Amino acid sequence: MADDEYKFVRCYGVTGASVHDIEPHLDLLPEEPAYPDQEAFGDSAYSSKENHEKLLACGYLPMICEKGYRHKPLTEEQKTMNKVKSRVRCRV
Repeated sequence: MADDEYKFVRCYGVTGASVHDIEPHLDLLPEEPAYPDQEAFGDSAYSSKENHEKLLACGYLPMICEKGYRHKPLTEEQKTMNKVKSRVRCRV
């Protein structure tokens, strides 16, 4: 996890190469957000319903890019929101 204000890595985790990074990602977030409705950004690998619900339960506002599927492409609104979410960067 990186702090976008101070540009520091705040915490990290180490796993084996066989572990996908989506599994331990919630362990890196603080148990409670620093302020109400703090956003948690992620790419489409984190777009599962379970992940969304876990972030909400922890008090975070999920800003996860959505992905399209065969025979169910993204709507124009989803594409626009993905652009907004993708623009947030943290230089570390």
